[in-house]
Amino acid sequence: MGFAMHMPDAACAYPLIAPDCAAPIATVTPRYRVQQLAYLGVGSLLVLLVTLKLALVFAKRDRGQATQRHILLLLLGAAVLLTTRAIDPLGLNNVLPYVLVVGMSDACTGCLETAIIVMLMFWIRVMEGDVQEYSPRLLWVGGLSIAAAWVANVVFPILQWYFWDTGDYVLERIKISTALVITLVMTTTVSIYGWKIHRRLEDILDAVSLEAPIDDYDYVLSTKNVLGQGASPTLPLPLPPPSVRSYHGACCLRSKMLETLVGLQLVAGFIFVLQIYTIFRVETQNESVVACVMTGCTHAHMNMPIMPIAQVLGICAGMWIFRHV
Repeated sequence: MGFAMHMPDAACAYPLIAPDCAAPIATVTPRYRVQQLAYLGVGSLLVLLVTLKLALVFAKRDRGQATQRHILLLLLGAAVLLTTRAIDPLGLNNVLPYVLVVGMSDACTGCLETAIIVMLMFWIRVMEGDVQEYSPRLLWVGGLSIAAAWVANVVFPILQWYFWDTGDYVLERIKISTALVITLVMTTTVSIYGWKIHRRLEDILDAVSLEAPIDDYDYVLSTKNVLGQGASPTLPLPLPPPSVRSYHGACCLRSKMLETLVGLQLVAGFIFVLQIYTIFRVETQNESVVACVMTGCTHAHMNMPIMPIAQVLGICAGMWIFRHV
């Protein structure tokens, strides 16, 4: 999480170490360079992989791939933001402003949340077709969730910058709690509407059996002619053996849909759990940074980068969903 730049009564400007105000806090933070290299290496690899996926989708030149392109563009934006954070991951190197550092992290999470909601809305509309039963409600819930997520990404870093002197981390907790509520709404929405999609697919499979007879008149005639049975369509046409019988499109759609739902559930649920964990880890790192700026320090504590790990897993899950593209 981020730290405020505006600290009344501080001996040095953030993020310089008191009392001489000559060196940034990153110089006394263990493994800060390692974390920078991790951001750069992992982020660059994700950018490359998502770009390749996006190029494959564009190469198809299919109007039906538009939603996939939009989702992959959101994943690409998240990967680029993750890579850019390698410049100054926690804003402790006095290179990037605090608002920009925290804004990039929050924007990365916002891209992932937006991609999840867009993906879910896409599948709902695919399954409903012309009968719009769930789409209006999902569009309303998804739109509010996306708007709340991006407003929080802009507002909270600025508030933390100017109101750090509260000293009780209320804004930090409110910020994480807001993200937690958004993720909870998203996870619940995925669960509820995902189950509805699953039931709809089950109905499709019940209505269209793999063992149903072929009713294509032209196909029946041409096949019987090949078999030497004449042109009369009254004779029964045997189905091919199961070993060579192709699956119906509903089965393929059901398989891809279930894979998508599993991926969405994993991403939303994992981010939800990590945000709960982060709420209870706010003070330790912040107190260490405050001490460095106020009185000086020889060692600064750095928490495990929880949310970046969740972001990496979210991008990987998105690519897993589109692995057949």
